[in-house]
Amino acid sequence: MHRDPPQNFQIPEPSVDVDGILRSLEQRHVVDTVSGTIRYDISEFDCNKPSEDSHAEMTNVGPTGAWSFFSVFDGHNGQGTSTYLRDNLHNSLLSNLTNHDPASGEAFDNVIKDTFKSLDERIVNGLLGEVFKSKSRANAVRALGPAMAGSAALLTMYDAETRLLRVALAGDVRAVLGRRTSTSTDHTSSSESKYKVHLLSKDQNGLNPAEKSRIEALHPNEPDLIQGKRVAGIAVSRSFGDGLWKWPLDVQGRLHKEYLGREPFGCVKTPPYLIAEPEVTTAQIRRGDFMIIATDGLWDALSNEEAVGLVGAWLDDMNKKEHPIERNALPVGPGEEDKTENYGGWHAKKLFMNIDENAATHLIRNALGGADRDLTEALMSIGTPRSRYYMDDITVTVVFFGDFE
Repeated sequence: MHRDPPQNFQIPEPSVDVDGILRSLEQRHVVDTVSGTIRYDISEFDCNKPSEDSHAEMTNVGPTGAWSFFSVFDGHNGQGTSTYLRDNLHNSLLSNLTNHDPASGEAFDNVIKDTFKSLDERIVNGLLGEVFKSKSRANAVRALGPAMAGSAALLTMYDAETRLLRVALAGDVRAVLGRRTSTSTDHTSSSESKYKVHLLSKDQNGLNPAEKSRIEALHPNEPDLIQGKRVAGIAVSRSFGDGLWKWPLDVQGRLHKEYLGREPFGCVKTPPYLIAEPEVTTAQIRRGDFMIIATDGLWDALSNEEAVGLVGAWLDDMNKKEHPIERNALPVGPGEEDKTENYGGWHAKKLFMNIDENAATHLIRNALGGADRDLTEALMSIGTPRSRYYMDDITVTVVFFGDFE
């Protein structure tokens, strides 16, 4: 029997608690000044359910309690690798660095690099032998979870005694430093810049010329290996885990046939393609500097200058007000051409606002619509997995460096 559809269908009333969602995972930590940091804020937005991102912090550690570690991990193909790094990277690094002097330069950096590489070796190959000794597929799936998934990682280490910040990157998590350049209070024009952007890392993917050259030299007979930012189909050129881009094909074939492993990708011909060795850079910190570390979900929506300008505006105007803020009103220079994609994909103009007490939440809000609350509600109303076409998980840590007296 045919029935006509009901005529009283109505658009549901909004049921998204924007502020509740944005603030549900935020953290604020006030730190002992021995660490050289006075405060750090953290916030997260879960596009995937659950989020594939993770983060870790450790302050007042090292031989004199002057070291701090802040890391953000951008997982993919699940959260197995990012959570493993959250639980293990800092402790492994601290153990390896304890007898080394941060002023030793390259030798100290090499300890960081070796720690990354050895931890990835443990993730990817550490349990393969045990798996192949067993017939249990259940044990194999559990043991190889962090190897089947993957994660980009950015670790920062700050030594308050030398005021030296080290940044170690494997992947496309990004860190930027904001530095006050003037004391002007006139924010009506970008010419009155108050904060300068110092890029602390460079995304490692197929669009990075140095990474592209490195990979092509290792795989000269695969001309189609790199397509845009993707390397053999994956959007990073360095990562933890990602065994499907690192294991020999015979290992992948056996895992596929005997242990529910995935069939090797057609574009994977001469692995390994990815490495976990980080690039390590350094920066000298000044009083009043702040650092933003975030997964690419933030940088898909905000430029480096916008992120620094937003934190600068947050610092300069602690009296939060619900009014739109234009890009050219942010206390930062224009910077390079805005190449972010999300707002264009949403067909929306960037309008910002400054209403949050947490600096990391402030950034996430402005990466998800800012002053356009209807847009923010719309994005938060899109369920998984469709939400991934519009945005990504976002994890942000903002660190404020203090006095050196």
